Amino acid sequence: MDLVVGAGGTLERILFAEGQRQLAVVIEEGMSDWSGNRGETFRVHQGAALFGDQRVEGIVLDMSRARLKEGPEPGEWMFLTGARRLVIVVASPGGSDAYTAWGRIGEKDFRWPEVQVAWSSVRSFEEARRDVPVEWEIRSLGSLDGGVELTLASAGMELRAEEGTGPILPVTGLYQVTGWAVLAGDSLEVRGLVRHVQR
Repeated sequence: MDLVVGAGGTLERILFAEGQRQLAVVIEEGMSDWSGNRGETFRVHQGAALFGDQRVEGIVLDMSRARLKEGPEPGEWMFLTGARRLVIVVASPGGSDAYTAWGRIGEKDFRWPEVQVAWSSVRSFEEARRDVPVEWEIRSLGSLDGGVELTLASAGMELRAEEGTGPILPVTGLYQVTGWAVLAGDSLEVRGLVRHVQR
């Protein structure tokens, strides 16, 4: 992997190569920039993926999540996009069930300090001897600038059972999801990624 850094230390491109296979992620104009209470930052950019001579336009999330040496590892995150330049990030700092979310639609930014995340459907993951989610219901609580409601379903997943001391093992994974967002009076189709963690 190679990083191309421009003036002022700005990351402009990420290049991946393995033999003849090459992928480049181009990071273009910034759309939004959000910060959390524990120093985490989320920057959303317009961008593109380059596969040889094929260019696929999209949205790039540049995420930085720090933690204290003795502190809990960062928790789950969700990155969703949709029509009308819709972008939503949902994140848990780790060590608790608290979630915060940020969003943008058109030119308007939102922040939801408290978000409830519930599994609406699960399936068994035998390697870890526990259930994992396949559908989620997410809604903001007590928001002053308009709430958000999300309904997500797994469209594909890659899960891994981690080493553990008990019969029930920790799980980490990445889901591809699709669903709907209700925001600012509109219902919009969304798709994206969910980084799942069960300790």
